[in-house]
Amino acid sequence: MGKREKKMKESKVPIIKIGIHRKSVLALWIVLLGSVAFGIYNNVTATDTHTVHETVVIKHEVVDTNRIEAYAKNFIKVYYTWENTEESIKNRVEEMNKYLTTELEKLNASTVLLDIPTSSSVIDVQIWGVTPIEEDVYEVVYTVTQNIVESVFISEQEETEIKKETDEAKKTDEKKETEENVEVDEIKEIVESSYSIRIYMDEVGDMIVIKNPTICEVPNTSSIYDIEGALSNGSVSSSERKEITEFLETFFNLYSGMSERELAYYVKDNKLGTIAENYIYSRLVNPVFDKEDNRIKVSVTVEYLDIHTKATQVSQYILIIEEVNSNYVISDVL
Repeated sequence: MGKREKKMKESKVPIIKIGIHRKSVLALWIVLLGSVAFGIYNNVTATDTHTVHETVVIKHEVVDTNRIEAYAKNFIKVYYTWENTEESIKNRVEEMNKYLTTELEKLNASTVLLDIPTSSSVIDVQIWGVTPIEEDVYEVVYTVTQNIVESVFISEQEETEIKKETDEAKKTDEKKETEENVEVDEIKEIVESSYSIRIYMDEVGDMIVIKNPTICEVPNTSSIYDIEGALSNGSVSSSERKEITEFLETFFNLYSGMSERELAYYVKDNKLGTIAENYIYSRLVNPVFDKEDNRIKVSVTVEYLDIHTKATQVSQYILIIEEVNSNYVISDVL
């Protein structure tokens, strides 16, 4: 029995045990517990951080250019208006200085001399544009139309001759009126000129002219944009063109003076409004036809006679024509 137990002990498989008493295992546990503890501590004490996406809003300040234009027009009328009298010229200087800086007051003190032979009045002012130059400073481009009257001075000898001719004229026609002034205002001229000025406007909207009227150019008629005459693309048959032309002639002949109810027979959904004025239909000019599916686009010029001015009134239309219940109607106006 003793031998058997001894044999069994000798044949038993050895088992390796790893316990916490091993230094390596203990070190791993310490690292693991330390990491967990640090994570908990960091989560509790750390400051929350967020990614902030800043949006920069650029505020576009809307400037009331109507005020600037009105101010500019008032200044322009004062600046270009005078009579060749001492009182008028002094009044002009006083009124003009209300708009100018001190520097410009000095600069314009002698622009119109007391002995100037001309008088000027403003017929029209055309503002072409108000452009921001820098903060609170705006450039105004304008055209001013002036009526210039120049006084012609004559000598005593010329005055005597005029009187002599006048006396002779009175003998032949007692009703004839003549002037016997030494100074005769006869030379008149319409002058149109273009300038630019600069105006400063403060926070409360008060303004002052900071740049004197300076000669400049204004927009002219463009020579670049040119449209070739439209041509029919052949998609509309000759019979259709004839029928639609007759329809349009009938319509435009009746159009002036039509009521809304009458207009509804020819035009869908009020696409074309009524005409209050009375015009006399004259003719259609060069209608151009293009077919798009079941719709026909017609570009047409219509001539009317204006009964008030007796001039020809020329209107241009681009019409969409459709056939509804065997009748043509204007379904749209482009």
